[in-house]
Amino acid sequence: MQYKSLERRLGLATGAVSTVMNADAGTRYTRFPVSPKRGIIRKPGWTPKKRMILAPSKDLKAIQRAIARHISSKFTAHPIAHAYENGRSIFANARQHVGARSILKIDLVNFFGSIGRQSIIDALRLLLDDFGDRDIEVIADLCCCDGYLPQGSPASPVLSNLVCYPLDVELDRLARRHGCKVTRFSDDITFSTSAEVFPPVLARTWRSGLAHGVALERPICSLLQQRGFEINIGKLMFRTRPMPLKITGLIVTDSLSVPRAFWHNLRASLHNWDRRGLDTCARTHANGCVVAFVNSLRSSIEYIGQVQGRDCKRYQRALAAFEELRSRDKEPLSAAIQRIAAARKAKKAKDENVIIPGTG
Repeated sequence: MQYKSLERRLGLATGAVSTVMNADAGTRYTRFPVSPKRGIIRKPGWTPKKRMILAPSKDLKAIQRAIARHISSKFTAHPIAHAYENGRSIFANARQHVGARSILKIDLVNFFGSIGRQSIIDALRLLLDDFGDRDIEVIADLCCCDGYLPQGSPASPVLSNLVCYPLDVELDRLARRHGCKVTRFSDDITFSTSAEVFPPVLARTWRSGLAHGVALERPICSLLQQRGFEINIGKLMFRTRPMPLKITGLIVTDSLSVPRAFWHNLRASLHNWDRRGLDTCARTHANGCVVAFVNSLRSSIEYIGQVQGRDCKRYQRALAAFEELRSRDKEPLSAAIQRIAAARKAKKAKDENVIIPGTG
């Protein structure tokens, strides 16, 4: 009953928090690795690192979702933060830098794992001033694993924005002071300027062949280190025109656009569908499925529409070609959809007929 007040405030059933808090801590999360994206060219002899996801148990996940809802009802992320906030996205993040002459991109190492329990408690005390200290500590315990935010918890995104709010304020102030714009998308921080030269007080840059080298200066380094974050030097990047400026996967020039390679891949997929047939092209998809192949093409076309507008000629041409091909191959596509539906129905029936030992 010691958690009854907290459960009531979060809209949880009586005993929900007690069940999780009294259970063995080792049962709260399931750890599993996630491989990097396929199709990326790797250097010989280099083994890519796998990200470790911590999936909370069913009961803990329900509590974390309730915590995330309660915090979101009282908190809005700083305007420079574009991840994990309703109405903001990679498009809004990149759009802030349209027209930039040069950009500086900073990546943070182990973002969620750098946000500790005490930082969460301090941030929650300022936000939830009507909660007692004990309840706030319990919330922090429910949202942490080994003392840090786990990647995989539904509460981690909103808590990361809450803890990073003071950092976002300082980043915005620093950028404005030196005539720059700055955005943060989770662990990706981007500074941009339309000036001829990037502010040397923020970063020292030099030409290295066709690219540029960069070294951060004290104002940015000390600001991030004071907040407990480590900079990923290997992903530190500076770009200036006429090189393409890419932010969260989008090209930022005088307008927002998808990378040229994205458009070329989409156009090639439509061309191959036309020349080689639907079944042959579907085998190139990760799932090897006709429906998945068609849906992925449709999503790619809509992605262009979201980025460049639905009056964009590329979007309209791609959509017209897609609709023509889908109409031409309407029968095999319908047959594939029916096969998938039948397979799902059969699997469901099989699962329902399973006899659980000891219950018959």
